[in-house]
Amino acid sequence: MSSEPMIPLGWKGALSIIVISVLWGGNIVAMKIALQGIQPLMMASLTFLLGAITIFLWSFLNRIPILPPPQEGLNHLVNGLIFTFQVTLFYLGTYLTSASHAVIITNINVFFVALLSHFFILGDRLTLLKILGLILAFTGVTYLFFDQPSLRSEASLFGNLVVLMSAFLLAVRIIYVKIIVANIEPSRVVLWQMFIGVPLFFLLTFLFERSSVNIYSIKILTAIVYQGIVVAGFTFVASTFLLKHYPPTKLAVYFITVPIAGVLLSHWILDEALTQHILVSIVLVGLGMWLVHLKWGIANSTSR
Repeated sequence: MSSEPMIPLGWKGALSIIVISVLWGGNIVAMKIALQGIQPLMMASLTFLLGAITIFLWSFLNRIPILPPPQEGLNHLVNGLIFTFQVTLFYLGTYLTSASHAVIITNINVFFVALLSHFFILGDRLTLLKILGLILAFTGVTYLFFDQPSLRSEASLFGNLVVLMSAFLLAVRIIYVKIIVANIEPSRVVLWQMFIGVPLFFLLTFLFERSSVNIYSIKILTAIVYQGIVVAGFTFVASTFLLKHYPPTKLAVYFITVPIAGVLLSHWILDEALTQHILVSIVLVGLGMWLVHLKWGIANSTSR
């Protein structure tokens, strides 16, 4: 269990989370664009290869030791394997469903983070109001599974289920990273999960994807670079640094901007329909996360 002291989240921390969340929201849109010329496992391979190079250069320039001491080895291995499995499911699920559905369902990792934090993160407990908010958010995501207009066009039920499994593994990884970064340099955690994951992604690509890469436009190339450098590089390191200092549930509240940004960008760039189910899901998820945040606000104000 992590015993790292929790730091109050000020406006700078909140703004940082919102910016990161908007960048994450654009990630699924970039994935859908890149999928026009490349299959999902190869895209994951190239994305996180670029991410690993970006983080390696950043660590080298900041003189951060890259080689972990022996006592860190098992932590990096476990995190790398969880990362590989979670990302594989995420890319395959996003390939099989719509960007709007994928970005909303991925956000349900907040629900799983809150449950796991209650048991593994000191001072990050469930309350009645928090439980109510999380149930409301989970109801909003469940409502998407009945979105017949989208399921008949861009989305798929199976793809939604795969993304949901990925969301659970993402929550597991968030909690695990929160625990291990108390004693490990955050950028090294991110770098080694990619060092472990990238060769496995290429191996899975070789085993299961036979088609050639067809990067035939600047748009597709830009989408891959965005995923690799901006998302897999910058936002991974920034998110891990935030996890080192703030409660996971507190951060997760602000990540509500991920599905909002993702859905709006999907409608604007990919021309995906804004169905009733998508809009209601966003409202329910947003209201649920607001209730969780409201509880934090009351707790923080009374503790001063």
